[in-house]
Amino acid sequence: MGTVLVLADDLTGATELGGIALRFGLQVRICHNLIQTPKTDVVILNTNNRALHRGEVLKNLEDLFKDFDCQCYDFVYLKFDSALRGFIDFETSWYLKKFKRQKLLFCPINPLLKRVIQNGVYLIDGVPIHETSFKDDPEFPIQFGEIDRNLGGEWLTLPVENLNGTQGKIIIEADDFTDLKKLAKLVTPDTLFAGAGAFFTALLEDRYQSSSNQHKIIPKPDIIICGSTHDQSREWLKAQDEKVKVVWDGLDYEIVYRLIAIKRSGRIPVFAYSDVVEGSPKYLRHRMGHVISLFLETCPCNELFIEGGSTASAILKILGVDTLIPEQEILPGLVRSKVPDLNLYISMKPGSYSWGNIAF
Repeated sequence: MGTVLVLADDLTGATELGGIALRFGLQVRICHNLIQTPKTDVVILNTNNRALHRGEVLKNLEDLFKDFDCQCYDFVYLKFDSALRGFIDFETSWYLKKFKRQKLLFCPINPLLKRVIQNGVYLIDGVPIHETSFKDDPEFPIQFGEIDRNLGGEWLTLPVENLNGTQGKIIIEADDFTDLKKLAKLVTPDTLFAGAGAFFTALLEDRYQSSSNQHKIIPKPDIIICGSTHDQSREWLKAQDEKVKVVWDGLDYEIVYRLIAIKRSGRIPVFAYSDVVEGSPKYLRHRMGHVISLFLETCPCNELFIEGGSTASAILKILGVDTLIPEQEILPGLVRSKVPDLNLYISMKPGSYSWGNIAF
């Protein structure tokens, strides 16, 4: 496959694919710009578009790809949310023009999470997506079961077997790994590929041998930061010990002293938003990042655990971190990365993914 460029619209999506690449023994770098492209097998650019307002996305893309040579990479993959959040229709159209391709195949399914497409409807564990907690997403509420209606724009929805002779933007109707493996064999120079982690896995499996050299350790976090409103995240939060849980209204910076006190007692603070907060998600992420910055000034840390890609991106921006080196896939979606030149590791996952059986 040669050198791979992944364009991810949020940070946990970027780290998730970094973790997948590690399974195949590939070297990975996650960056926030393409000014100094690292020499590595897989470069993952976090565009962070999902955290922006719709009117900001075009300028962000133009700035990121200014003076960029589209021929630098042998393969390009567009990483989007498997729950369809983000500006997927706009971004895919822009990338088609930028990379001068005739066709884009979009397959966001994730069979491991029981997220599939059947008869044009996106199902999560058999339930149409607009009837799940994704309907209540604060920034991208899912309104329809039909995937093309959620995306907007002009799309075809077709099974893998019916792709011959097609052009334009195509949603792949698929519900298992067999479909993904078939799709992975359809790489042509005129086609862009887009989707979630499962499709990327199939593409790598078709071209690389799996590696079993990852040294599995479960690091002990210095703090756990929960920036997601997903049902699974909130249920996990409810189950945590009240003595270590710090639930924030988004207003009072004095909350940092509570985090410091828990840390100094030898326990792991769990920091999250309350169910009722004031302010836009972007504003709240920025404020949470400042709280963490204040916390780290008093309590230097080596291991941060962060849930939620936009929250993680806001925190890293405030900390001045612009590059990550994925080193370990702890669980699917939960990836531990090193910050270059610092004794700091950051483990991240999307809010809709589980912490598994990790005992904190």
